[in-house]
Amino acid sequence: MKGNQGNEPEDLTGRALRLRIRQQELLAALGVLALQRTSFSDLLKHTAQMTAEGLDAEYCKIMEYIPADKRLLVRAGVGWGEGVVGNATVGADLDSSAGYALQTGKPAISNHLENEERFRTPELLAEHGIRRAMNVILQGDGLPFGVLEVDSQSEGEFREHDIAFLQDAANILGMAIEQQQYQRKLQSASSTPAQGSQPSCQEQPSSGIEHASFTSECC
Repeated sequence: MKGNQGNEPEDLTGRALRLRIRQQELLAALGVLALQRTSFSDLLKHTAQMTAEGLDAEYCKIMEYIPADKRLLVRAGVGWGEGVVGNATVGADLDSSAGYALQTGKPAISNHLENEERFRTPELLAEHGIRRAMNVILQGDGLPFGVLEVDSQSEGEFREHDIAFLQDAANILGMAIEQQQYQRKLQSASSTPAQGSQPSCQEQPSSGIEHASFTSECC
């Protein structure tokens, strides 16, 4: 028994090291996808899947800020029940951990949602039995696109190195968002008549964030 107990810290350290290595592999793979002509919807899905795997979490979601509603829409995710992606929303105010990350640009960690006093727990998380959550801002072309969030039903804690991985994943996706927005602006500028034309997707008012530019129906 003493031998097993003595090996336990080493085993935990080895597991953590393997996870850190896997995280770097996942970030590299995500970077390749971002450079390729991966469709935006597929890139969101891959980001959610890779982020969940890299943090050994059951749930992940990418949320897009909808200015008209002042809420965050779940655009992609992994682990969630049917009908969540594309429909579910959470508040984007400072009383929401996701809203806090969006508005301040600072990461938000809630390791014990049952005892959380800084932020309210969204119904979506409560319905899925989520115990802990972590959010980081997802940048776009000069303006926030939304939030990348990872969630877990298990006990334990998200730590500082977990924030680093989550933010790195968000940064890679953010660069892809920025590039796609830029390319669409170029395409719009080259194809839109000088006068008498309807405003392009990027020119439509959106109270700050150009969320419409990535929907398949737009443009």
